[in-house]
Amino acid sequence: MLNVYHDIKYQLVDGIYPFGDDIADNHVCFDYRSNSQRPIIVFIDHELAYENPESGIFFVAHSFEEFINGLYKEE
Repeated sequence: MLNVYHDIKYQLVDGIYPFGDDIADNHVCFDYRSNSQRPIIVFIDHELAYENPESGIFFVAHSFEEFINGLYKEE
């Protein structure tokens, strides 16, 4: 995780830390900007974030637990 963070930190807004990615190298991240104790989960589109980091951030879940509970296997 630290290696990924250091590789992409120039694309990230302060307070956002990646913990996963997708096949297209977009990132799922903890977003601590609003609450340092309870981060929300956001998705970062690396192509949009390259030009303007804020424009590539999309809300996913209010908590990590909500994120995990929302996962499902596509049939």
